[in-house]
Amino acid sequence: MSYDVSDWIGRLSSRSDLTHSIFHLTRPAGDKSAVDVLIKILCEKTIIASKPAEAFIIGDRGAACFQNIPLYSICQNLKFEREYKERKGYDKTRYTGVGLGFQVNYAFALGCRPVIYEDKNVAKNILPPEEHWRVVHYSPNTTTPVDWSHEREWRFPGNFVFARKTAHVILESAENYKEFIEKSTPLKDIDLVNEVRSITCLEALFY
Repeated sequence: MSYDVSDWIGRLSSRSDLTHSIFHLTRPAGDKSAVDVLIKILCEKTIIASKPAEAFIIGDRGAACFQNIPLYSICQNLKFEREYKERKGYDKTRYTGVGLGFQVNYAFALGCRPVIYEDKNVAKNILPPEEHWRVVHYSPNTTTPVDWSHEREWRFPGNFVFARKTAHVILESAENYKEFIEKSTPLKDIDLVNEVRSITCLEALFY
């Protein structure tokens, strides 16, 4: 019998380092919290593409960015980012544990693709210019290594428009959850809590 969807899901379920979802993480913007940004995305059913200059995207085409890693790995990445930020004295937040997840097969059908980790100059000679948005520069063999492969990044060219019922909401803490519920409830025409596919609080995974 040929390999089918149940086999595929079974293989992923047997591996703690793999997941069948991709996740887009938000961060505060101006006077808006990460939860505010999340609610805006859900209301508009659109993840706005990051501009090339803002997200190390090669070429002139923006893209929506995701991570294809298990939830516990998101927690580990967040822990490292915070410790690194404190150690280096940075004030910029790259992302928080607030965001959205989508099943890989759904996202792939819409046009999301895994990025290609490669020296950007090499990759440019392999791919046509219109596909350069898929390239993430990779240079691990230098004194200042460039290696973002821990994110297992996926990208979508342009704005990612989705069906709300496919979105898996992730919230980092109980405080985020309360904020999400409180700010979602007053919406007149949209019932976010009941329309999204599911909600997970990451705090339960590492506390």
